[in-house]
Order: sequence, then C-alpha cells, then structure tokens
Amino acid sequence: FYPKGDQALYSYIMYNTKYPEESIKKYAEGSVSLSFDVLPDSSISNVKIISDVGYGVGDAVKKQLEKLKFAPAIMMGVKVKSSLIMDFPIKAH
Repeated sequence: FYPKGDQALYSYIMYNTKYPEESIKKYAEGSVSLSFDVLPDSSISNVKIISDVGYGVGDAVKKQLEKLKFAPAIMMGVKVKSSLIMDFPIKAH
C-alpha cells in the first residue's frame, strides 16, 4: 500500500532510519517486524513492534515509519482502515 512500492519502502526505511550508536557499533542486521493501521486519510496509527534486532533499532524504524503516508484500502469505492504487518530489512552499519 506504499505508493512507490514495497521495494522503495524497504530502501527508504533502511537508508533513512537514524540507527542508535550501539547498533552501528555491533553491526546489527536482520529485520524488524511492525504491525500498524493505515487510516482512510493515508496516515498510519497503532504502530507496534512485533520482532526486533535489539539495540533500539525497532524504535528507530517505528519512528521513521510513522512519518510516512500509505495508500488506504478501498472497499466498494470507499477508503477504509486496514491493518498491515510488515518486515523491514535492517543493516545498521
């Protein structure tokens, strides 16, 4: 539901997240899973970390994601709230 596509979203998150210093020192890699709602106005809410690589990376990814807008789901021609779970690849170095 990200307007530029999933690959653009993953790249944006990976390269624009301000990773905590400790995660950079430890070369943290893996993925962060987040659940969130996309509202009819394209904003997101209720972001929750499902899994994390540690060192504060999950919170950093959550903060970056909360800045974005997503295309809302459409049901019978009406924009509706939808719930998503996404895994974001992480390379903090």
